[in-house]
Amino acid sequence: MNYQPADDHPQQPLRGDAQQGISSATGSKMTAIASLICSLVAWPCAVGSLFITSQVIGTILGALYLIGMVLGVFFGFIALNQIRGSSPGVRRLAIAGIVVSALALAFLAPSGLRGILHIGQ
Repeated sequence: MNYQPADDHPQQPLRGDAQQGISSATGSKMTAIASLICSLVAWPCAVGSLFITSQVIGTILGALYLIGMVLGVFFGFIALNQIRGSSPGVRRLAIAGIVVSALALAFLAPSGLRGILHIGQ
């Protein structure tokens, strides 16, 4: 006697809402972490551009400051949009990235711009 299972299809991995929920939670967490890392990178770049006398290195550090600050805000808002209140820990990370970037903009914009524009060197 040949045994044939009632279902001809092999077991499929998670599909649809379950898999999408897992991947979106992981994606939003990684985006929030990227926001915080980018915004934290902006701080030493801006401070470093104050003390570097080389115009080339000052320009590079000033550009990294601006890029890190913009990416920190960008990734933070993307993460907030992805989670929509489902994960408070990830939400806090995203908000921290945005706040650190905003503080970098408020306090260190003159030094970052000084590095790019070579003002006072």
